[in-house]
Amino acid sequence: MSTLFNEQNGYWILIISVAILGGEKIDEIRIRSHQRMIGSIIGLALGIILINLNLFELLIYLIIVLLNICVVFFVPRNYTIANFFTNPQILLLSSLNTTSVNLSLIPYRLFNTIVGISIVLVLMLLFEYGLSVSKRQY
Repeated sequence: MSTLFNEQNGYWILIISVAILGGEKIDEIRIRSHQRMIGSIIGLALGIILINLNLFELLIYLIIVLLNICVVFFVPRNYTIANFFTNPQILLLSSLNTTSVNLSLIPYRLFNTIVGISIVLVLMLLFEYGLSVSKRQY
């Protein structure tokens, strides 16, 4: 997928699409796609704030663990809130790799989220069209 879109971190498109498609019903998937977008935007904003705070490495580790606990807790309860915690976690993890603040990951995360959601919505339209055609034949 990364090669197809010729983007850094393009593999997130596939991960995002699969995560959204984890819903059991069409309506649930549609809601998850909207929730993913809202949670991602808010989460990226929180991630920018956390990265710019120049926290101690031990504190970053503790925040990452806390964010991960929140993600695991909220995924079955509220997908928007779960995604709110996912992006800061990813951004903080990436900040551990470098000595300087790396904000270049943010546009890629946002772009990949938009593309992943778009792919899911197109697949849902195709699926719903296929279902309507098959119902007309019977």
